[in-house]
Amino acid sequence: MPPYDSNDPDSALSTAQTIPLHTRDTQRDTAASNSSPWANARSVPAPVNLAPASVSGQRYLSRRILGEGGMGEVHLSSDVWLGRDVAMKVLRPSGSGSDGTARFFREARLQGQLEHPSVVPVYDLGKDDGGPPHFTMKRVQGLTLREILDRLIAGDPKVEATFPIRKLLSAFTQVCLCVAYAHARGVIHRDLKPENVMLGEFGEVYVLDWGVARLSSADDPGAETVGSVIVADPPSSDVVATVAGSLVGTPGYMSPEQARGDNDKVAQPSDVYALGAILFELLTRDPLHRGRTVPELLVSALANPSVRPSSRAPDADIAPELDDLVLRATAETPEARLSARELGLALERWLDGARDVERRRELANEHLAKAREALTDAARGDHVRRGDALRELGRALALEPNDQALALLSEALILRSDELPAEAERELKAVELKDRALGARRAGYIYASWVGFIPIMLWVGVHDWTAWLISDVMVGLVGIHALWIGSTGRGAPQYMRRQILLNFLMVGATSTLVGPLLFLPGMAATLAAIFIVTLRANRWTQWLLAGSAILSFLVPLGLEWWGLVPRSYGLEGGKLVFYPRMLEMTPFRIEAFLVLAGILQVMITLFSVGRASDGLVKAERRNFAQAYRLRQLLPEGTGGLAEPPPSSQVCEPLLSARRS
Repeated sequence: MPPYDSNDPDSALSTAQTIPLHTRDTQRDTAASNSSPWANARSVPAPVNLAPASVSGQRYLSRRILGEGGMGEVHLSSDVWLGRDVAMKVLRPSGSGSDGTARFFREARLQGQLEHPSVVPVYDLGKDDGGPPHFTMKRVQGLTLREILDRLIAGDPKVEATFPIRKLLSAFTQVCLCVAYAHARGVIHRDLKPENVMLGEFGEVYVLDWGVARLSSADDPGAETVGSVIVADPPSSDVVATVAGSLVGTPGYMSPEQARGDNDKVAQPSDVYALGAILFELLTRDPLHRGRTVPELLVSALANPSVRPSSRAPDADIAPELDDLVLRATAETPEARLSARELGLALERWLDGARDVERRRELANEHLAKAREALTDAARGDHVRRGDALRELGRALALEPNDQALALLSEALILRSDELPAEAERELKAVELKDRALGARRAGYIYASWVGFIPIMLWVGVHDWTAWLISDVMVGLVGIHALWIGSTGRGAPQYMRRQILLNFLMVGATSTLVGPLLFLPGMAATLAAIFIVTLRANRWTQWLLAGSAILSFLVPLGLEWWGLVPRSYGLEGGKLVFYPRMLEMTPFRIEAFLVLAGILQVMITLFSVGRASDGLVKAERRNFAQAYRLRQLLPEGTGGLAEPPPSSQVCEPLLSARRS
């Protein structure tokens, strides 16, 4: 019979790492928790027993047979001297010929010299008096990677919770380093596949089935004898299990050189190809090569040796680095492949980065939860908490700029901005004071232009020098006070109220020019509009300004009605006639003066209100641009700000904070 046959129980269990103790020890498995994926795959560890034991007499006592085949049997045995369970493989008499005995001892020596945590250790090799050769090994328990993958594909929630992809990749790095160790010792496994990787419940990772391993040097006389057949089942149970010939390995995980039967070229890169195929299956939950028959699998390995995992599973969110590692491990030519050590270390580096990303994501979610809580408090009226929310959102975005945090930030900055925190209120007040000082300085320059009207009024002719002096003094006081505010920056409400009072007293004083009904209402309305825009007047201040403007011409008019001052207008023959008291009323000169005064009033209005309007337009565009940029933070489809907010809503913090 072939020296290694996948249908032969002894061949399938030819080394300790293939002993299915995890499914055979029913006496202990019943104590496992049914809520764990290990329920049917583990044995409850027995407590350590330090009771004295004799070190004489028979050391091993067979308890039961775990498996048997044409060449040997595997027993679950007790090591009486050390008080532990071991797996003992015993050569059957039918296989005890010279070739069989040589292969038996070769297998034990090869595995026994691979002293690595992921290789099942061989404890003992010997021959009892009159008995067959045997060797003992550690008894291993756990789930093979094949079992885990099958249950993941079936959607087993317990297995999915126990074996996330990061944990499987971490175990796979140990497999890579174990294979790298074997390569360093000159050993090629030749049959790496998910069935030959076992994960224990307590973090153990084993690379199983070294029965067809060979040395990379020529000093391995038994290698070709062992490696003369396909030695393992392909992925599909419908595929013929054992095929005689020159192929060694498992279809679906064979490298192209193995699939061609080029045994002389099978070396360390061939094991790396099998590792790449396993990594492909871990990432996609789909085998690298598909086929229901051996020829189909071999043709796939030869025709399409390498496939990018992300192309097979586009919805699996496979990292580009892992994509590249699979391609480099499964390159068609052996020279282009990574070494097993390079593959393992590259995976370790990626996992270190993935752990950092995972921790950053956890911290970001914590900050995001705090931000939501703070925004809830802010919506209930605690405006100080809005600042806390923004700080937490900033930390969350610094750790992980995901769509959820961006949407919440945009909502916090734009949609719920009807109130300002105290700090922002103070900053806005500072901006308002600066703008008031600038506006007062401009107004002072405008009032200074009154000096240019003095020669014109003298040319027209002064009729009432007292009225003329009063109006000039009032214009001078208003201009000086405005320039003082502009130079000192004192735009506080008490100074602005004084400026408002002086302005409307000046308006009333000029009623002697052409009466309270001709220029005064327009002049008062212009001044009120300028103050409303410059001061960012709130509703109460707006009513105050409107009342002051009305009183500025009603008070002089009332004084005339009560006879306290001479009348400035009257009705003659159904016509309204004005009697200005300040200037002489020669037709040409008074018309020239009125034209110039009208032009000046229009220019002052356009200049003052226009400059204020320019500032508001600039602020509105700046705020809208900021809001637009914030909306770009949101990817399409996340909702929240499908349409731009109204400009009044964007500027609401400025308008609602007006305090004159």
